[in-house]
Amino acid sequence: LVGVVHLLLFTTNACAERLSPTQASHPDKSLSANEQTIALALNEAVLLGLRNNHAIRSAYFERIVQKFDLRVEKDRFTPKLVLSSRHLATRNQDDHYRQNEVAPSTTLLGEYGTQFSLSWRHHLTQANHAGRTHNDGATFSVIQPLLRGAGREVATAPIRLAELAEQVNR
Repeated sequence: LVGVVHLLLFTTNACAERLSPTQASHPDKSLSANEQTIALALNEAVLLGLRNNHAIRSAYFERIVQKFDLRVEKDRFTPKLVLSSRHLATRNQDDHYRQNEVAPSTTLLGEYGTQFSLSWRHHLTQANHAGRTHNDGATFSVIQPLLRGAGREVATAPIRLAELAEQVNR
């Protein structure tokens, strides 16, 4: 659509250059002040018609969304990282209590449908009377789907569908 608009503007510029300056820019002198017309070159008329055109603007934004959908699907096999943390502090007349927790995790989807995930959790508790305790733990898991949801064709199908949709959208 954008290419068509550029082609239209290019052809209107070429047509407007063929007009003499007197044909394109002088208003008719026989009209009264209330009925004065303004002569426009063809390219000026096209630009005036396209300015603030909501249909063209909407199509442009729709195209941006379509390209973004393809990009999201292509990021399917990149690692995902999630960082989470928590801090809790309480206080009463007998004790002060603080609790901190950090838990990063990452996941990776392979081209054959295999999902790898690694997470770690660090939990620290501090209290004046109870003392200090901490807890660490790591988890690693591998999930390989079998039968129906397995295989490279199944795992990469959304990317192929998004690429076909992009060709149609172009």
